Amino acid sequence: MVGPGTRLAGHRRGSRRPRRRRCRLPPAPPPPRRGRSVVRTCGKNVQASPRPQSAGTPGGEGSIRGPSPPPIPFMDAHTGSPSQDKAQKTKDVHLLYEGWGPGGSSLLIEALSNSDSKCHSDIKHILNKNGGMITEGAHHSFDKKGVVVIGVEDREKKSVSLERALELAIEAGAEDVVETEDEEERNLFKFICDVSSLHQIRKKLDSLGLCSMSCTLEFIPNTKVRLADPDLEQAAHLIQALSRHNDVIHLYDNIE
Repeated sequence: MVGPGTRLAGHRRGSRRPRRRRCRLPPAPPPPRRGRSVVRTCGKNVQASPRPQSAGTPGGEGSIRGPSPPPIPFMDAHTGSPSQDKAQKTKDVHLLYEGWGPGGSSLLIEALSNSDSKCHSDIKHILNKNGGMITEGAHHSFDKKGVVVIGVEDREKKSVSLERALELAIEAGAEDVVETEDEEERNLFKFICDVSSLHQIRKKLDSLGLCSMSCTLEFIPNTKVRLADPDLEQAAHLIQALSRHNDVIHLYDNIE
C-alpha cells in the first residue's frame, strides 16, 4: 500500500513529463495547371509541353478532336466552280437515294441534308406524285466513273469537234466522250474514264492542248431505256420536280 510521501520508482517529484514530438508532413503540392507548365531542372526553367488529352468528350478530358478543317465547297460537275446555291451545305450529310421512274427508268438522287428522314420523305413524295417510287437496286444500272469536263475550244481558241475529241480520248486513255451542256447552255465534252486514272487522264488531256474545267466522280448508266412520249414527258416533270428540291445536288438517269 502506497502511503503519503512515498515516491514511485522511476518518477521524480516535480519533474515534467516528456513531450511527444509530432511529425508534420510537408504540404501537398498544388494541382497541376492545364496547358503549359514550367519545370525547374538543374537551376534552369524549362518550358514543358502541354499535356495530351485522351479520347472522350470534345474539348475536355478524353478529347483527341482537333480544330475543324475548313469546309470544302461543293463543286459543280459541269463547270467545276462552287455552286452558288448549295455551297453552304457542306456541313450536311451526303445522301444517295435509288428510285424507279416512268417507263422502268432508273434514277439515282444525290442530296445534302441535315435531316435524312425529312429528305427521304420529300423525295419519296415527289417520286410517288410523278409516276416513280423509291426502291433498291436502281444502282445496278450505273457504274461509278471518273469524268473530266473539257471546253469545246482548245488553248489556241480553236474549236474541237466530237471526232477530234474521240481521237484525243483514245490517245489519253479515256473510255468514251459525251457531248453535254452546262447550266448556261454552253457546249462541253465529258471524257469518261476509270476512277483510278482520273487525274492522270486530266493531265494527259491538258498536255494535248485541251482546256480541262473540272474532274469529278459520276454515275454513268451502263444500260439505257427508250421511253414512249407519255412516259418521257412524265419523266421530264419528275426530274424537274426533283431538281427544284433544295437538298438535291445531282440527278442521274438512264433515259436514252
